[in-house]
Amino acid sequence: MDVGFTLSVYDPVRISALVQPMGVFVSPQNIQATQAIVRTELSHSSWAFAPHGEGMQKGQAFFHRILTLAEAETETTGLKEAADYLWDRHLEDNLWSQLLPGAVESLSVLKGAGMRLAVISNAEGTIDALLQSLGLRDSFEFVLDSTVVGIAKPDPRIFKLALDRFGLPENRVVMVGDSLAADVHGAWSAGIAAALIDPLNLHPTCAAPRFDDLLAFAKALIPAK
Repeated sequence: MDVGFTLSVYDPVRISALVQPMGVFVSPQNIQATQAIVRTELSHSSWAFAPHGEGMQKGQAFFHRILTLAEAETETTGLKEAADYLWDRHLEDNLWSQLLPGAVESLSVLKGAGMRLAVISNAEGTIDALLQSLGLRDSFEFVLDSTVVGIAKPDPRIFKLALDRFGLPENRVVMVGDSLAADVHGAWSAGIAAALIDPLNLHPTCAAPRFDDLLAFAKALIPAK
């Protein structure tokens, strides 16, 4: 299972509060409104954030894009400086901490049906701690964070690592996430079935099953008795 745009999204209230002392003013509502645009822009992406190098530059650019789309107003600090600050804070305490609607219920549905769950996320080494803070870590047998394991989706090796951890063959596992490139094509490259979270209907021709959210996926996988 993926995390970003599958279980959680970046938290508008936290982002707004973090930049305000820097003289950057942006409403949580405006930040919330960027999520559909950002989801669309990242819909074919497979790149991973990382604490340093190119991943850091992309992470900083990501937060700059959010502030720009949200029409942040500045008094003294520029948006780049604010975005760089957000990136640093994100590395300390992951900012993708707003749970998506139905996320907790979906995990309950899957766990209640005896499903074994794990996370495969392209991230900066912060996903395990994020899940702990959200109270979700106990739902997962293990977490594969690309920075921690040194492999990022769509590389099939990270999916093979998950199979090894589970001790299961390819045909007993399904990957669910929001990225066509990273989650669907990555899983397929490892011989694993995939489901796509696609609430904006961005991938109508995708051959994988598509769902509006994780709860819809869970209920389709585990029909009510």
